[in-house]
This record gives sequence, C-alpha cells and structure tokens, in this order.
Amino acid sequence: MWTPQAGFQHSQYVKMPAEQRLFLQRWIEMLSPEVNFRWRLRPVSDGLLRRELAAVETTGTDKRRLNGSTLYAALLDEEWRETPKAMFQRLTAAEVAADPVRRAERMAHGLMLAGYSPQTLHGAHRVLLNGQRFQDQLDEMQKWHAKRTAARTFRLAVPVARSGTMIKSFGWEQPYFETLEPAFRELVVAAETAGHAPRSARYLLVEVTAHDPTAAAMTFLEHFDRYQLQLRPPNKPFAIGHQLVIVHDEYPAPKGRTVRFPMPPRFAYEQPEPVDGKTAQRVMAAAERDPVLHTLLLQYLLALRELAKGSVRDAFQALLPLLDVGFACDEGPWAQRTTFARTIEIAAILVAAHTPRAHFGHLRRYLRRPVPTNPKATRGPWTTGGDSADLALLTGPGWDEVAAAYRWNGLLAQRRDELLDLLAAPGPTVARTRRTARWDMARAVRARHAFAHRGEPMTDAYGLSVALEAAYLCLVARCSAVERGISFADLVTRLDAATGDDPTALDWRRLVTEGEWALARCAR
Repeated sequence: MWTPQAGFQHSQYVKMPAEQRLFLQRWIEMLSPEVNFRWRLRPVSDGLLRRELAAVETTGTDKRRLNGSTLYAALLDEEWRETPKAMFQRLTAAEVAADPVRRAERMAHGLMLAGYSPQTLHGAHRVLLNGQRFQDQLDEMQKWHAKRTAARTFRLAVPVARSGTMIKSFGWEQPYFETLEPAFRELVVAAETAGHAPRSARYLLVEVTAHDPTAAAMTFLEHFDRYQLQLRPPNKPFAIGHQLVIVHDEYPAPKGRTVRFPMPPRFAYEQPEPVDGKTAQRVMAAAERDPVLHTLLLQYLLALRELAKGSVRDAFQALLPLLDVGFACDEGPWAQRTTFARTIEIAAILVAAHTPRAHFGHLRRYLRRPVPTNPKATRGPWTTGGDSADLALLTGPGWDEVAAAYRWNGLLAQRRDELLDLLAAPGPTVARTRRTARWDMARAVRARHAFAHRGEPMTDAYGLSVALEAAYLCLVARCSAVERGISFADLVTRLDAATGDDPTALDWRRLVTEGEWALARCAR
C-alpha cells in the first residue's frame, strides 16, 4: 500500500481518478522491495517454467519425473496449468476502471512472464506519474516493454575491488580503466564526479543474455556465485564493487544505449522476522521437550546473519538442515511421507495458516506510517496499540475515522475489506495460498538438491524469502505445540484440516489477535 513520499507531488497523486490511483498503488505494492513476498509478484517467467518442463522425464510407465521425483513433476505441471499465458495483452482505461487491482496484476504478470526483472517493472510506475492521459500511459508502458521483449546480449563493466584468480572458461576479462571503451569510461568518471562510486584500477568485462539491464546485472551475480563455488583452494576469488555496474544494451540499434546504476541488492524483500533474547529463551525452554528446536533456532539465526551480510547463497545454505530435520514428524500419516514431500507440504500448510495474521500485520505496518496530508506527524491521527486494539480499529466503529483520513487510498480500503473476508470465510484464500506455497517450496527444495549434489548456486531471493518465513513459522509452531502439550504432528494434522476442507478447525480471529505464538491454542 504505497504512500507518496518526498520527491512525489502528493497533490498530483490525489488529483488522479480513483481507479488510476488504485492501479498505481497495486503496481508499486507488488513490485516494491519493501513488501512481504505474499503481496509481491512471483518472479516466475515463461522461460523458467519451460526450462523446468524440459527437464521432466517420462518413464516407461508413463510417469513424469523431475529430478527423479513424481511429486516435483506433478507440482510443476499444476503450476504450468494455472499460469496465464498472455504476455502482452492491451488494456483499456475502461477495463482498468472496472477492476484496477486485477488489471494491474494481469499486466505486470504478463510482463514478468516475458522475462522482465521486478526492478525494471517497478520503475515503470514513473510513467503513471507523467501527467498524460491514462490510456496513453497504459499504451506507453505496453509498447515500451513489447519492443524490448526479446532476450539479447548485454555487456557489463563491474569494478574489481580485489584481485584474484580468474577461470578461463567463463570468458571474462579484466582490463585497466584506461583501456575501457569510451562510453564505459565516461560513465565511470560521471559516477566518480557525482560521488556515487570511486574509480577502480581494473574492471571486469562480462557478456550475459537477459531482457533488461537490471536482469542482466542479476544474471551476472548468479554467474559470479557459480565462479566462487567452482574456485578451489589455494586459489582465491577476486572481489567486485557493488556501488556501480555499467551496462550496455544493444537496443535500440544500431548504437544501443549504455547506463550506470548501483548493483541491485540480492535480497529485495521485506526482512524476515528477527529473534530477540526473550524469544530465544522461550525456544530453548521448549527445546527441552523438542530437541529439534535447537537445530531450528541455530540455523535460522545463521541464515539471518548471512542475509545481513548480503549473501543469498550463504543464507540459503544455512537453511539446508531445516529442510532435512526441521519439518520432521515421526508419527501419524506424516511419518509415511518422504522427507522432502513432508517438508514441502508442512511448510505450505504453515504459510497458509498464517495468511489472515500476515494480512493484519500488513495493514498495521502501513497505518503506523505518516499520513502524507500531515507530514510533520510521526504517525497517523491515531495511535495503534496492542493487537486487540488494532483489530478493533480496523473492524469496529473506529474504522470510520481511519477511512476519512485515508479516503484517497483505495488500496487500504480494499485490503481492509479482504481482512474482513478472511475473518468471515478464510477457506478460498487460504487454499490458494497453500497451493502457491507448495509450488514455491518445491522450487526451493529443488534448489537445495542442485546445490548439494551439483554445486549449483542458490540465488533465488524470492524462494529464500518463502523458505525463511516457513522456517520461522516452523520454529514458532513447534514451540507452540510444546507449550500446549501436544505433538508437532498433531498440530500439523489440525492445521492440515484448517487450511484444507475444514476452516473451522482453527480459530482464525483469535490467531489474528494473539499472533502466531498462539497457533496451537487456536487449533481445535
């Protein structure tokens, strides 16, 4: 739920027609790096799905297998069936006015399928602020991306911060600054003059195939991870600077275009839940009856530490033991499943069960921000308190005051209506979340296999964000089960019913009010 900040004309934003403003808000919400993955656009392209489908093998018994697993193949086939195939369908202003949120999602999803990076699509919101007629803005966004849809070669120049061993098969070069081509040298000097990045003695020259400059930079970072994994002691890798990357795009022909920007962050998602000292003590107390919690807590803290250093690969690696033992259940029907099938299913159940509470938290975080019409205030015109008070504010008579202060914010009103629907009938939304989480966790587990068996780098930041939330919820769920005196398997069985055919198996309102630590107490 985007709020215009410094640098945007709030008066211009408020003057927009309501449907145009709602389209803009949803566009930014699903592509902003500050938002939880639940409201983000899943970065799954048509090319990715087709590469995964091409790896599926059919055995003599007509069983489809991916990485030797029929489950992986079945989940991938299900995701492919449910994925819309239209990439560049023109939208009219009248269509957007009828359903701004869904139309924004459809347009962005089509562009994501075409292979564009979330960062590039996020930047497209500037078109919606240029003051043109709304239909002209929609057409400009569609045409700009349609002209550049073909994957093409990008040439990158990345500063080398420390020398090291090169691997010849990668085809990289490390020329001195003085020997760079003129366009690259000019941008290096411009960045140095502006104080954005110091000049380096050497620069790494790389060619990659992508759909846009940001995607090219992210692809290079994946290649750089693979280079670091392949290098063996006593050889040491060279280090790169992250303050600057220069990218030459061969489009538009014949000369192309060269741009510079800071290296994009590897983890552009909301930060995972922290664990403070009080929480750690609570977990350790529960670990006396559930020893698995020792491993869960340790590996989760290690993942947070590596993520704070900026390493998606090392954070993913720290979560590997969680995928092996964190979701273990040695009783009931769960004990009969294979390790990774159980991990995928239980993680999806926990993510789905957290849906109403996460939705409530999304609203709370927004309402604690300043109101643009009152920029000097540190909060809105009300003070949010405990969970019960905040829920009452959103669902009771106090909402009228909130709605009046945010009457220009259609997305806030829509998210509040969705919260009411979740409290009244959570079944359909929770079931969709569970299905999507199953696809995401399957991809994360396959990445774990690729790393453990083939040394492939784990660079899927979206998959990491889902896995981190699942790990945190697993930690909390195990503690909650111990505190109530039931087994983790028993709790999962109840949550399986609540997120499946029997939503009444969970007290959803109480879960929203008391939080995820009350999960076992809310399960009936």
